[in-house]
This record gives sequence, C-alpha cells and structure tokens, in this order.
Amino acid sequence: MKKLIVFRSLPLHRDARTLRYKDTVGYSHIELNTWEDYDNVNDGIHRLKLDKKKYSKLLSYPLYLIYLFFYSLFYIKDEDVVCLELDTFLPVWLGSFFKKNKIYFDIVDPIAETKFKNLCCNRLFDYLEIVFLNLRCYNILPNENRVVYYVDKCKVKSDRFSYQVIENVPTLSDIEITTELCNHNNIKIGYLGTLEEERGILELIGFVKNHTDINLIIAGDGKLKEKILRAIESVSNIEYLGSFRYQEVGKLYAKFDFLWAYYSDKVYLHRYASPNKYYEHLAFKKPIITNEVVPFGKSIVNYKTGIIIKNNLDERTFKNMYDMMKIYRLDEADFSLWEKKYAQYKIILKS
Repeated sequence: MKKLIVFRSLPLHRDARTLRYKDTVGYSHIELNTWEDYDNVNDGIHRLKLDKKKYSKLLSYPLYLIYLFFYSLFYIKDEDVVCLELDTFLPVWLGSFFKKNKIYFDIVDPIAETKFKNLCCNRLFDYLEIVFLNLRCYNILPNENRVVYYVDKCKVKSDRFSYQVIENVPTLSDIEITTELCNHNNIKIGYLGTLEEERGILELIGFVKNHTDINLIIAGDGKLKEKILRAIESVSNIEYLGSFRYQEVGKLYAKFDFLWAYYSDKVYLHRYASPNKYYEHLAFKKPIITNEVVPFGKSIVNYKTGIIIKNNLDERTFKNMYDMMKIYRLDEADFSLWEKKYAQYKIILKS
C-alpha cells in the first residue's frame, strides 16, 4: 500500500481536520506535514519553514510556500497527497506537476474568507477554487453546503463540480465519553475552541455575570484571550481553563451541560459553516446552543439536541435562551444520528 502525505499551513494542535487524516483507510503510512508555531528543523530545505511566531509573516509565509514547492519537487515520488486549503495545494501541485501521484485538494474553507479575507479582489481566489472544482476529480469539501457558497457568492453553476464530501467528524476512539443529566438549578455552559470575537464569548460573559445560577467554563486560545481574562477577573461563576489538546476534549465536555457554539451572521462563511462542534455535541450527547445562521439548525431542532437562538445577541435573545435552558429536557433529545451515521465514519479517498 502507498504512503499518504497531508499538508496543512497550521500547527497540528490547532486543526482537528488534519488529525482526522491519520485514520485514512488504505495507506501503509500517513505523514502529517504541518507548519508549527515554532519549527526548529535545521536540515536541508526544512530551513525554509521558519517559526511562525518568531519571524514576520512577510518573510516566513513566502518561504513556507517555497518550502512546499521544493518538498513536492524533490521529496514526493509516487505517494498520494492531501493539501488542505489553496495555499498548500498550489505549490505542491506545481512541484508535482509532471508526476503521476494523486493530489487531493481539500477546500477546508474558501481561502478568500479566511487567510486572504482582508485582501482586495479576494474573490479571485474563489474563482480559482472553482476552476479546480471544474477541472479536477480529486477535490474534497467538508459538506454539500459549501457548493452553495460558490453558487451564491460567485453566481456560478455547480453541475460540473467534481468532489467528494469528507465531513468534520471527530475521531473519538481514544477519548472517554461521559454524559450526565444537567442540573437546572446550577446550569453549566461550556465554550471550547478559538477565542475570537465572532463567537459571541464576551457577550456570553456579560450575560453569565448577571446570573449566579449559571456557570461558564471557557477553554481555548486566541486573540481574545487577554480581553476574556480581564472580563472575568474576580467573577466567581466563570472559569478559564487555558488551551487544551484534542485528546482532552472528552474530559472537558464532562464539565458542562450546554455547549456554546455561536457563529456571527456578520461573517459570510458562517452561513455555510460545517462546525466541528455540531458533530461533537452528538458524540458527547451534550445539548448545543447555536444560532439561526448555522446550516445544521434544522437537524438540531428536529432531533431536539439543542437550542437555537437569534443571531443578534441582545438582552431579549439571552432571556429567551435562559428560559429554554431552564425547561430543556435531555431525556427527550435524540442523539442517535451519531450512532447511525458518524460513529463508524471512515475517510476513504476517492480513487
């Protein structure tokens, strides 16, 4: 069997989707090639992969792309390759242009809505991704709603798109799953993930401060960390646990009753989100609190596995959320979709 190499321009601990490829079916060995915050390899072309936090992005990012090109040119032979996002795919594809190996392009997120969202004319990157979706068969999307993203934003037809769907289903074989009925007299809400403004964390903190019968547990890292620490200083019912490894996620889920998974409607991509938290809440049987913009809202309502709130985080929205949490019945929720569809989910790349 062949070897599989997976490229991602993010640190491994910050991207659960990269880790999922470790369990891809049909390969003798799987190598994850990621760009860590602190890379200390001083051997050959690996010297081009500078530390992300030590050096300016104006220097380190172009050198990282050059590293990917030369790695694919000199080190990749007949191995199959997965490239997550456009910036890893292009240099690896160019470096392997005359080789016969398969290069899978996993469009985790449209890069015009992530790394390049502040660039002028960033829609050109959407059209470039559309070109590859039309011309190549080895393309991957995390959900069918991502097709709608290109149709809505770029006004294109998707009838010629070629892709397979690999959902953001977590690998939980080594993670203990603990479930408990929530205590309505002392509700615990948990947020796990990147600390950024678009997740409504500061607004949630403001709400919990005024409700002593609710506890809030926050775990993760990101740009909002210092603001969060200042906001919860001397607040007894809010706890910040710091960053965490994905292997610890089971223990963290056991600490709270409701999972906070808000996505701002002001972020265009959130209308087409394929959030990890949706799958995790099914696996850990923890009711999710999310908002109307999230595409999985209909499933959450139908199976009664959570609470859907308005997109606007004002006083009325939090009052309605509070009332719904108080009457929520976990024993009426149906989390069986996890066992039926996702518990045995396997990544099998299109041949």
